[in-house]
Amino acid sequence: MHIPLTWVVTAWGLTVASGLLLLSVYGAQPGELGSPPERWPEESRIPRVPGRVNLILFLHPRCPCSRSSIAELGTLLEQFQDPVAVHAVLLQYESLPGEEEDYRRLIASRLGVEAQDDREGAEADRFGVSTSGHLLVFEESGRLSFSGGITPSRAHRGPNDGSRWLRFRFGGGPPASQDTHAVFGCALGSPRFAWKPAGEPLP
Repeated sequence: MHIPLTWVVTAWGLTVASGLLLLSVYGAQPGELGSPPERWPEESRIPRVPGRVNLILFLHPRCPCSRSSIAELGTLLEQFQDPVAVHAVLLQYESLPGEEEDYRRLIASRLGVEAQDDREGAEADRFGVSTSGHLLVFEESGRLSFSGGITPSRAHRGPNDGSRWLRFRFGGGPPASQDTHAVFGCALGSPRFAWKPAGEPLP
Protein backbone atom coordinates (compact mmCIF):
# COMPACT_ATOMS: atom_id res chain seq x y z
CA MET A 1 0.00 0.00 0.00
CA HIS A 2 1.45 3.32 -1.06
CA ILE A 3 1.04 6.17 1.41
CA PRO A 4 1.11 9.62 -0.19
CA LEU A 5 4.09 11.72 0.80
CA THR A 6 1.81 14.57 1.79
CA TRP A 7 0.17 12.32 4.39
CA VAL A 8 3.54 11.42 5.84
CA VAL A 9 4.65 15.05 6.00
CA THR A 10 1.35 16.09 7.57
CA ALA A 11 1.51 13.35 10.20
CA TRP A 12 5.11 14.24 11.01
CA GLY A 13 4.20 17.91 11.34
CA LEU A 14 1.31 17.14 13.68
CA THR A 15 3.56 14.95 15.83
CA VAL A 16 6.18 17.69 16.14
CA ALA A 17 3.53 20.30 16.89
CA SER A 18 1.99 18.11 19.57
CA GLY A 19 5.38 17.57 21.19
CA LEU A 20 6.12 21.29 21.22
CA LEU A 21 2.71 22.01 22.69
CA LEU A 22 3.26 19.50 25.49
CA LEU A 23 6.67 21.02 26.26
CA SER A 24 5.13 24.49 26.32
CA VAL A 25 2.37 23.40 28.70
CA TYR A 26 4.85 21.63 30.96
CA GLY A 27 7.19 24.62 30.98
CA ALA A 28 4.38 26.93 32.09
CA GLN A 29 3.16 24.64 34.88
CA PRO A 30 4.28 25.91 38.29
CA GLY A 31 5.21 23.64 41.15
CA GLU A 32 3.76 23.53 44.62
CA LEU A 33 4.17 26.66 46.72
CA GLY A 34 4.39 24.69 49.94
CA SER A 35 3.77 26.32 53.30
CA PRO A 36 6.85 28.22 54.53
CA PRO A 37 6.82 29.42 58.16
CA GLU A 38 6.30 33.07 58.95
CA ARG A 39 9.61 33.15 60.79
CA TRP A 40 12.97 31.37 60.43
CA PRO A 41 12.51 27.94 62.06
CA GLU A 42 14.52 27.64 65.26
CA GLU A 43 15.16 23.93 64.66
CA SER A 44 16.93 24.61 61.35
CA ARG A 45 20.62 23.72 61.17
CA ILE A 46 21.22 26.40 58.56
CA PRO A 47 22.84 29.31 60.42
CA ARG A 48 20.86 32.52 59.96
CA VAL A 49 23.16 35.54 59.81
CA PRO A 50 21.93 38.08 62.39
CA GLY A 51 21.64 41.72 61.40
CA ARG A 52 21.16 40.92 57.71
CA VAL A 53 18.40 39.90 55.37
CA ASN A 54 18.80 36.16 54.70
CA LEU A 55 17.98 34.63 51.32
CA ILE A 56 17.64 30.87 51.12
CA LEU A 57 17.35 29.04 47.79
CA PHE A 58 16.40 25.34 47.65
CA LEU A 59 17.69 23.25 44.73
CA HIS A 60 17.38 19.69 43.44
CA PRO A 61 20.61 18.20 41.95
CA ARG A 62 18.77 16.69 38.97
CA CYS A 63 16.43 19.53 38.11
CA PRO A 64 17.48 21.45 34.97
CA CYS A 65 15.42 24.40 36.21
CA SER A 66 17.92 24.87 39.06
CA ARG A 67 20.49 26.36 36.69
CA SER A 68 18.08 29.11 35.67
CA SER A 69 17.29 29.94 39.30
CA ILE A 70 20.98 30.13 40.22
CA ALA A 71 21.79 32.31 37.22
CA GLU A 72 18.87 34.65 37.88
CA LEU A 73 19.74 35.06 41.55
CA GLY A 74 23.37 35.68 40.65
CA THR A 75 22.33 38.51 38.32
CA LEU A 76 20.04 39.97 40.97
CA LEU A 77 22.75 39.93 43.63
CA GLU A 78 24.94 42.10 41.39
CA GLN A 79 22.22 44.76 41.45
CA PHE A 80 21.46 44.74 45.19
CA GLN A 81 22.40 47.93 46.99
CA ASP A 82 22.47 46.40 50.47
CA PRO A 83 24.45 43.32 51.58
CA VAL A 84 22.44 40.15 52.15
CA ALA A 85 23.26 36.68 53.46
CA VAL A 86 22.75 33.99 50.80
CA HIS A 87 22.14 30.32 51.56
CA ALA A 88 22.01 27.84 48.67
CA VAL A 89 20.57 24.58 49.96
CA LEU A 90 21.31 21.57 47.77
CA LEU A 91 19.36 18.41 48.46
CA GLN A 92 21.37 15.22 48.83
CA TYR A 93 19.96 11.76 48.18
CA GLU A 94 21.83 8.55 48.86
CA SER A 95 20.57 7.20 45.53
CA LEU A 96 22.22 10.08 43.63
CA PRO A 97 25.86 9.99 44.76
CA GLY A 98 27.95 12.82 43.37
CA GLU A 99 25.29 14.23 41.07
CA GLU A 100 25.31 17.56 42.88
CA GLU A 101 28.97 18.43 42.13
CA ASP A 102 28.22 20.48 39.01
CA TYR A 103 25.75 22.55 40.98
CA ARG A 104 28.25 23.06 43.76
CA ARG A 105 30.65 24.66 41.31
CA LEU A 106 27.88 26.75 39.73
CA ILE A 107 26.66 27.97 43.12
CA ALA A 108 30.18 28.96 44.14
CA SER A 109 30.87 30.84 40.91
CA ARG A 110 27.50 32.61 40.52
CA LEU A 111 26.38 33.16 44.11
CA GLY A 112 29.75 33.35 45.84
CA VAL A 113 28.77 30.91 48.58
CA GLU A 114 29.30 27.27 49.38
CA ALA A 115 26.33 24.99 48.85
CA GLN A 116 24.78 23.69 52.06
CA ASP A 117 23.80 20.04 52.07
CA ASP A 118 20.27 18.96 52.90
CA ARG A 119 20.24 15.19 53.36
CA GLU A 120 16.99 13.64 52.18
CA GLY A 121 15.25 17.05 52.26
CA ALA A 122 15.17 17.58 56.03
CA GLU A 123 15.69 21.35 55.76
CA ALA A 124 13.23 21.64 52.88
CA ASP A 125 10.64 20.09 55.19
CA ARG A 126 11.51 22.48 58.01
CA PHE A 127 11.08 25.46 55.70
CA GLY A 128 7.93 24.04 54.11
CA VAL A 129 9.11 24.10 50.49
CA SER A 130 8.31 21.47 47.85
CA THR A 131 9.82 22.70 44.58
CA SER A 132 13.36 23.24 43.31
CA GLY A 133 14.07 26.93 42.81
CA HIS A 134 11.94 28.06 45.75
CA LEU A 135 13.47 31.19 47.27
CA LEU A 136 12.64 32.52 50.72
CA VAL A 137 13.58 35.96 52.03
CA PHE A 138 13.75 36.53 55.77
CA GLU A 139 14.18 40.06 57.09
CA GLU A 140 16.70 40.99 59.79
CA SER A 141 14.09 40.18 62.42
CA GLY A 142 13.69 36.64 61.06
CA ARG A 143 10.28 37.40 59.53
CA LEU A 144 9.44 35.94 56.12
CA SER A 145 8.87 38.65 53.51
CA PHE A 146 9.09 36.77 50.20
CA SER A 147 8.26 33.24 49.10
CA GLY A 148 8.36 31.88 45.55
CA GLY A 149 10.34 31.58 42.36
CA ILE A 150 12.44 33.99 40.33
CA THR A 151 12.05 32.51 36.83
CA PRO A 152 9.15 32.95 34.34
CA SER A 153 8.87 29.24 33.46
CA ARG A 154 10.71 25.95 33.79
CA ALA A 155 14.41 26.12 32.86
CA HIS A 156 14.07 29.64 31.44
CA ARG A 157 15.19 33.09 32.51
CA GLY A 158 13.49 36.37 31.75
CA PRO A 159 11.21 39.05 33.22
CA ASN A 160 9.08 37.76 36.08
CA ASP A 161 7.24 39.05 39.14
CA GLY A 162 9.58 37.38 41.61
CA SER A 163 12.70 39.07 40.26
CA ARG A 164 10.87 42.41 40.05
CA TRP A 165 9.97 42.13 43.74
CA LEU A 166 13.59 41.49 44.68
CA ARG A 167 14.85 44.36 42.55
CA PHE A 168 12.37 46.69 44.25
CA ARG A 169 13.26 45.43 47.72
CA PHE A 170 17.04 45.49 47.34
CA GLY A 171 17.92 47.45 44.24
CA GLY A 172 15.56 50.39 43.97
CA GLY A 173 13.50 48.94 41.12
CA PRO A 174 9.82 49.63 40.38
CA PRO A 175 7.26 48.72 43.06
CA ALA A 176 6.27 45.06 43.28
CA SER A 177 2.64 43.99 43.42
CA GLN A 178 2.88 40.95 45.68
CA ASP A 179 5.27 38.90 47.80
CA THR A 180 4.25 35.33 46.89
CA HIS A 181 5.14 34.05 43.43
CA ALA A 182 4.92 30.89 41.35
CA VAL A 183 7.87 28.48 41.49
CA PHE A 184 8.88 26.71 38.29
CA GLY A 185 10.93 23.62 39.04
CA CYS A 186 10.95 19.92 39.82
CA ALA A 187 9.49 18.32 42.90
CA LEU A 188 11.92 18.07 45.82
CA GLY A 189 10.22 15.11 47.43
CA SER A 190 11.91 12.19 45.65
CA PRO A 191 15.06 11.76 43.54
CA ARG A 192 13.44 9.17 41.28
CA PHE A 193 10.70 11.51 40.10
CA ALA A 194 12.62 14.76 39.93
CA TRP A 195 11.64 15.29 36.29
CA LYS A 196 7.91 15.09 36.96
CA PRO A 197 5.91 18.32 37.46
CA ALA A 198 5.71 19.17 41.13
CA GLY A 199 2.36 18.26 42.55
CA GLU A 200 1.72 15.25 40.33
CA PRO A 201 0.89 12.07 42.28
CA LEU A 202 3.71 9.57 42.43
CA PRO A 203 2.92 6.06 41.14
